[in-house]
Amino acid sequence: MKLKRHTVSFAVLAVMSTFLNCADMEQEEWEPDTSKLIIGLSLPLTGPIGQFGRSMDASARLAASEINAAGGVNGQQIEMVVRDTKLNADVALEGIKELDALGVQCIIGAAASSMTTAVANGYTTEKGIPLISPSSTAPEITDLGNVWRTAQSDDYQGVELANFVAEESVTKAALIYVDSVYGQGLFNAFKETFEALGHSVVASVPYEEGKESGFSSEVTTLLEASPEGIIIIGFATDGANITRDLKAASPDDSIKYFGGEGLYSPEFLANADQSIAAVMKGTAPKADTESENTTTFNTNYKNIVGQDPTIYGSNAYDATYLCALAMAKGGANTAEAARNNLAAVSKDETDDKTELVVNVGQASEALTAIANGTAINYEGASGNVDFDDNGDVVTGVTRWQVTGSAGSLSYETVQ
Repeated sequence: MKLKRHTVSFAVLAVMSTFLNCADMEQEEWEPDTSKLIIGLSLPLTGPIGQFGRSMDASARLAASEINAAGGVNGQQIEMVVRDTKLNADVALEGIKELDALGVQCIIGAAASSMTTAVANGYTTEKGIPLISPSSTAPEITDLGNVWRTAQSDDYQGVELANFVAEESVTKAALIYVDSVYGQGLFNAFKETFEALGHSVVASVPYEEGKESGFSSEVTTLLEASPEGIIIIGFATDGANITRDLKAASPDDSIKYFGGEGLYSPEFLANADQSIAAVMKGTAPKADTESENTTTFNTNYKNIVGQDPTIYGSNAYDATYLCALAMAKGGANTAEAARNNLAAVSKDETDDKTELVVNVGQASEALTAIANGTAINYEGASGNVDFDDNGDVVTGVTRWQVTGSAGSLSYETVQ
């Protein structure tokens, strides 16, 4: 059974505005209404990937506002509480403990794979608090336990990036990557595939997580290897500064440049060396930009925030819906209900295909179906988000390239 998608009403826009204002308040000066269902957000609102974290935060609050407008979950309205990880494992872990003390039953996050690994191993797995990450893509996340993710593992992206680079006639590649679980995972997947194709990784240069500038020595190492292609595995700020240091080193004009999803950001294009950025190509998790679900989400988000969501915004929206619907199906606003029902609400588990397909904005229909004992299959803004036994999803990978001229660069999808 399928239903029409919904746009957000003016009432929901007002609620969303309130939520966004709460996100901007000093965390120490604001306490949530604990009579409500508390869902936590562990995201980088500041730091190298702050632009992604802020979009994920707004996207999750959009989902919560829609669910609240439909009556909430098991008789309770949702209260979203955020803690800024600042891309620092110690800060992230402390924030998770604060969220637990407030009574959270589910946490959307963390964002970076290193943060998710730190908080899962350091706290949430033992405590039984389900983590649903919108953007942790390191292959190692699969083995953490009690962690789900609405973004695909880099086991897939690394393979696609290596194939893309090889198809661009690069046989000698040099990689610079952030030295984190994310960077290492994507680098390893790329290297294994690229070398299996008969090509060579002539230089691999890691840099400390959190480093945002001063890459001249790393760039020297890359260029000394005489690569045909340079691959940057990092984020918007550090990636942009790497391109600036590359340009300052006067690289050979024949070198080709590539990046992962961390460089798939308007902030990167605005701050990168324009001559290098203009010829960059890369990969990112696939989003069907022409699907009705994605279009509806993007429209609703832009109406509220005033700009398009960044990559992984749709994943955070989906993670919030799945958390809430899992508790609704479990009949209790508890971590246990969420854990036990996340897979069930994410995919078709009926023998006769009688489940209700839930699309973007259909909180009311989903909650009514659950109350009536009807199975549901949530089809999200980011894709089908069908969780497997490990809490992983497979959504595919998009190839992108930069087009335009200096000062007006943009991305276009290649495949």
